[in-house]
Amino acid sequence: MKFVRINSRRLIGGWCLATLVLSAGCDQEWGPDGIPSAEVSGRIHCTGDPLTRGWLEFIPVDGTIGRLKSVSIRPDGTFLAEGVAPGVVAIRVVAADLPGPEYSLFGQIYLIRREIRDAQANQIDIDLEQERRRVTSGQSD
Repeated sequence: MKFVRINSRRLIGGWCLATLVLSAGCDQEWGPDGIPSAEVSGRIHCTGDPLTRGWLEFIPVDGTIGRLKSVSIRPDGTFLAEGVAPGVVAIRVVAADLPGPEYSLFGQIYLIRREIRDAQANQIDIDLEQERRRVTSGQSD
């Protein structure tokens, strides 16, 4: 039986080259234009009192194509999110000081929904009290 001697440098170099060649162009899933996205700014509060920390998660729903986007809430309750999928998104409040136990569901599931327009200034205002009333009354957007 004859043993074949393999040069480990050539083997590693070959793997690196193959990986580079096969992954070229994989950073753009939708071709040269990429996935559409929009900028969203706004304020989150409860009857005027801002949420002062935490973050918001925007997740595409109802056929909207895109990725989850997280953005931090500033101390004055404002936020600026870039790269949000245009279309319908559900929003969840994460690691924020919610004003009471009746608002805890906003940190557990995506109850807040908004329509995000592509290539426009998307300004949204999220009042947790209005959202709580909408959810408890069974109303949709």
